[in-house]
Amino acid sequence: MSRKYIWCGLIIVGLGGAFGDTIVAAIEVNMRLSVSLSGLLMFLPVLYEFFVQHRDPLTHYGITIRNLSLVDVPRKTLLIATILFFASALAVMRLTPELASFANSNQAARPGGAGQALTRASWVLAIPLGLIVTAAVALNEEIWFRGVIQMKLLQVKPLVSLNPTSALVAQAVLFGLAHALPFAGLSGLTSIALIAFVSTMLAALAFGYLAYRTHSVLPGWYVHWGANFLAFCTFRLGLY
Repeated sequence: MSRKYIWCGLIIVGLGGAFGDTIVAAIEVNMRLSVSLSGLLMFLPVLYEFFVQHRDPLTHYGITIRNLSLVDVPRKTLLIATILFFASALAVMRLTPELASFANSNQAARPGGAGQALTRASWVLAIPLGLIVTAAVALNEEIWFRGVIQMKLLQVKPLVSLNPTSALVAQAVLFGLAHALPFAGLSGLTSIALIAFVSTMLAALAFGYLAYRTHSVLPGWYVHWGANFLAFCTFRLGLY
C-alpha cells in the first residue's frame, strides 16, 4: 500500500509541475503558456529503469517510506546542506545588483515560464501551485543529477579508483554549469553566471554527499525544494 502512495505522489508532483503554470494562466493571469517539461522529465529515468533495466525505480533511486522520514540521514550533513543552499540562494538574490534589473527585463519575461505566471497570481493560487512547481523542478534535478549522472559516474572505474568523491565533484560541476550557462549567454550578466555556478556547485556537493551516504535522492530533494520555494517567495514578495 505504501508503494502505491509513493507512486501517486510522484505522479501528482510531476503533473503539477508540468501544468502548474498553465493552470494559473487559465484561471487568473492573462497569459498564454505552454506546458512545462520540468515536471515530466523526471519520469524518463523512472520509465527507463522499469522497462529497459527491469529494475524497481523506487528502490533504485531510494524513494522509499523510510527515506521519506529521513531516518538514516546524517543530521549534521543535512544541516550543512540546508545552510549552504539557503545562504547561496540569498547571496545570489541580495548581493548581485544585476539580478533585479534582469528580473524586470524582457529577457526574464519568457512566455511559458511558471515563475512568471505564479509571481503575478494571487497568494491563494501562488502558494499551493508554487509548492508543487518548485517540488517538481527540484525532484527532477535530483533524479537526473544525483540519481542518473552521479550513479553512472560512480560506475566509472578511473573515477572510483582515484576517489569516489571525484564522481560527486563531477556531477556538482555539471550542475553548476547547467545553472550558469543560461545567464552566461546574456550580456551584462557575467557576475550572475559566476555566482550561480559557484553557489549551485557547492550545494550540489552537499546533495551528492547526501545521496551517496543514504543511497537516496530524497534528502537532497527536501533541501532543494525548500530553497526553490524560498527563492520563489522572495521574488513573489519583491525582495530581490
